[in-house]
Amino acid sequence: MYSVLSLLYPAEKNSCNISNYKNFENKLNMEGIEFPVKLKDLQQFENQNENISINVFKLREPDNVKSFYPVYISKFTNRENNLDLLYLTKDEKIRYCPIKNINRLACKNKNSRQICRKCYKTFSVNKDMNKHRKICN
Repeated sequence: MYSVLSLLYPAEKNSCNISNYKNFENKLNMEGIEFPVKLKDLQQFENQNENISINVFKLREPDNVKSFYPVYISKFTNRENNLDLLYLTKDEKIRYCPIKNINRLACKNKNSRQICRKCYKTFSVNKDMNKHRKICN
């Protein structure tokens, strides 16, 4: 929940401190969703929070942030807030980390790239991405 709030209401300082987001807890409808939130509960979350869509990614290799793949992709692509999270597990504990810029995470070099959230192809030219979206959606 705090990773979602951190993307919706970015803190000016100490963004890792959950106290920055306590005042916004009531902005999300978490009714009937247990903590820690499981991947299977994300669709319920999206149904209850109609302005938010969530995409969740996991690392293939724990030490390589560029080796990520989708584990949950929202069917809602045109919502006001399309949020990306990184799914981490350790010792059976689940954590979600906010991804502030999925395109930057996907970029293997310093050139600006865009990622298609349906098929995960990357594009260097906005025009190509727009053409692709028409086909991929």
